[in-house]
Amino acid sequence: MRMRRSLDAYRASHPYCEQPSCHRVMHSVDHIVPLAEGGDRYNWDNYQSLCREHHSDKTTQDALRGKTRAR
Repeated sequence: MRMRRSLDAYRASHPYCEQPSCHRVMHSVDHIVPLAEGGDRYNWDNYQSLCREHHSDKTTQDALRGKTRAR
């Protein structure tokens, strides 16, 4: 519940994609440093609003990096 409130508040404060030169409405709040890589779940400094396209690109990059990450 705590994370949901934090994400909802961030979403309301950052309604547009935060990638440079992108002016689309945000689709998702993304963790800049993924939780699987030690990113802080509740820290707004680890959040970014992304449109659907940029979120998809970031998710793909994170997944590729995860395949090579030591376990």
